[in-house]
Amino acid sequence: MTSAAIPAATATPAATPLPEIRGLAGALIGRAFVSPAVDILLIGGGLSLLATLVIVLVPGIARPADAGLMAWVILLSNSAHFAASSTRLYARPGVSRAMPWLAIALPFLFAGVFAVGLAWPTWMAPSLETLYLTWSPYHYAAQAYGIAIYYAHRAGVRTSGADRNALYYVALIPFLYMLARGITKHFPGTAGPLPSSDHPFGGIGALLAVSGLLAPLVLYAHVWRRDGRPLPLLSLLPLVSNGVWFFVLDPLDAFLWATVFHGLQYLVLVLAFHASARRAAQPASAPAPGVLGPVLGFYLVSVALGYTLFVLVPAAGVALGGAYADSRLLAVSLVNIHHFIVDARIWRLRGGDANRRIVEAVA
Repeated sequence: MTSAAIPAATATPAATPLPEIRGLAGALIGRAFVSPAVDILLIGGGLSLLATLVIVLVPGIARPADAGLMAWVILLSNSAHFAASSTRLYARPGVSRAMPWLAIALPFLFAGVFAVGLAWPTWMAPSLETLYLTWSPYHYAAQAYGIAIYYAHRAGVRTSGADRNALYYVALIPFLYMLARGITKHFPGTAGPLPSSDHPFGGIGALLAVSGLLAPLVLYAHVWRRDGRPLPLLSLLPLVSNGVWFFVLDPLDAFLWATVFHGLQYLVLVLAFHASARRAAQPASAPAPGVLGPVLGFYLVSVALGYTLFVLVPAAGVALGGAYADSRLLAVSLVNIHHFIVDARIWRLRGGDANRRIVEAVA
């Protein structure tokens, strides 16, 4: 879910609570896609909040000395999540006919840009890097917004156009924070989450950080007071966790761990959607299909594709005569940008879409 994965909801769900969430705890938490614990920890970002606390309390733990171990962590989370959007796209029957530009033309276009970048890396590679570094925090913000809307729909909470706008603007605050900080300046080394008070960013950065942490809580309280029932906790958590990543951590640490936890968040959600889509595709008379096999297969394909995109493609660039640093930078930038574009299409939440049926289905 990305820059774009802003669900284009055209109708509001009924405000009547669904039977399985009539209890107070269920109404407060919301309806999970997997289970309350898994959704809170991984999709909502609860685990990342605990990890952020550890990073703050234990200096130096944010950047492990074992680079090999960290490479595996990134491959199994972030690299796999980039690939998962393409895996989900091509897992749809008839995708080449329904979305030929996205499924056929776009990969060839990006392959051409990669080749041009290898020929003229001096200006192509830095430009693409600036684009993807600027777009990434927006991508995270849009994913947090999209997840918040999904859980609101799933819990049967009525969301007006004004509510969706408010959620969107609240989700954007961490992106504005990073934009004001100068995210394209290759992570300037600062001792803490904000420059010193005499830095021009200091005042506006502090204002955005405080606003970003308080705004989700204010919106939560407003909806509860107005409707007599709150947005589910699972709608609130992604907004809070996405803000904490960027407001609390050093810029480099923020990007490092935001990519890991964002990737886990995405993978759990896309695997839940994939399993639901597989169940829905079965005839009503057929026995319930097993979930573990399709989910594991989807994930392994995504890991293999992630390895191809981030390891084998840069190596291919070297074989074609490019420098490894340029080839790697081009591959990373283009994979990010491609992921943002694909997600803009596959996570829409319009009436009649498969996403809409999965979100509103009874777990």
